[in-house]
Amino acid sequence: EVAVLRGLSFVAPAGKITAVVGASGAGKSTLFHVLTGLYDPDGGRIVPAGDACETVFVTNLPRLYFPGPAYGRAIRTRLSDTDSVLHDHGIWLPCNWIAARAARQAGRPYVISPHGSLNPWAAAWHGGRKQVVWHLYQQRVLAGAHALVATSEEERTAIRARFPDRPIALIPNGVDVPEVVPDRSHILGRPTKRLLFLSRLHPVKNIASLIDAWARVKADPALAAWHLDIAGPDELGQRAAGEAQAAQLGVGDSVHFLGAVDEGDKPARFAASDLFILPSFTENFGIVVAEALGQGVPAIATHGTPWADLPRLGIGWHVPPTVDSIAGALAEAMTLTDAARLERGRLGHAHVRASYGWERIAAETLALYQWVLH
Repeated sequence: EVAVLRGLSFVAPAGKITAVVGASGAGKSTLFHVLTGLYDPDGGRIVPAGDACETVFVTNLPRLYFPGPAYGRAIRTRLSDTDSVLHDHGIWLPCNWIAARAARQAGRPYVISPHGSLNPWAAAWHGGRKQVVWHLYQQRVLAGAHALVATSEEERTAIRARFPDRPIALIPNGVDVPEVVPDRSHILGRPTKRLLFLSRLHPVKNIASLIDAWARVKADPALAAWHLDIAGPDELGQRAAGEAQAAQLGVGDSVHFLGAVDEGDKPARFAASDLFILPSFTENFGIVVAEALGQGVPAIATHGTPWADLPRLGIGWHVPPTVDSIAGALAEAMTLTDAARLERGRLGHAHVRASYGWERIAAETLALYQWVLH
């Protein structure tokens, strides 16, 4: 079930996933069907584990996030069991309306994970389009859900503001965490130091402020050994803008855009890094922060992310998403000794393993499904 829930909980980078779940009962085994209307011909991002999980691709209409009638039929077919519940990931797309309608037609309950899409900054991004979708179908779809799922207290607050009477489950995202903290002794005393940003390159990630802050701290000769690695798929021309900004500020030789990083290559990327940063304006969870901490890398996150406990736990920094605040956190973190950063990473690994390991997330998610069913 842990492996199956891991496949269920992953959201394809191209769009949304609808998962139909048959709950365990007397004489029954749990079976998970993962359906997506956004077919990836390379296939590599959705990897369910075990015989208890099936992935179904339903090709969407050309150039549209609209999977068509076959999507609804596929969902209804898999909801035929009376002990089944539909879990839809993400909002604002026609496939969400199709999924909810299929569940209603099958007479089965459904739950929705907005994945931060109702948080103020995210809801305001392309806000005019979203207002149209909200009134066309999205508000009714969310209001009809048997439960909504938030990944952080901040997201639960944003959902509650719109739906004061709907049940909301608080279940964080899960991450793969090594049983023991990775050996990072190779960073001790090495001449080159590396700060890592790893996420999609999008305006919400606040990369412009990061580069501005980077230029400020690099003015200190004591930090000449540090380099900034910016890894992730480019969206909306953010890479070109960032490269031009770094060159203009005179730090182009220490800022490196690495492109997208495959899931299997993430541990090596974290192992090569001394420090991690996610300077976003908003995140419903910011799973990459948990991934970095789980690999023993201390992290800097901003107030738009739900990681306020980083300073209290001694595993990182949590500051406003402004140039001044980011620069201050960078200067403090980069001037620490290697041993001090290693200790923060060790504590971070222990925290993430206890709080965000798949055993806990799987149990909480399955408990939600059983509550909805019964």
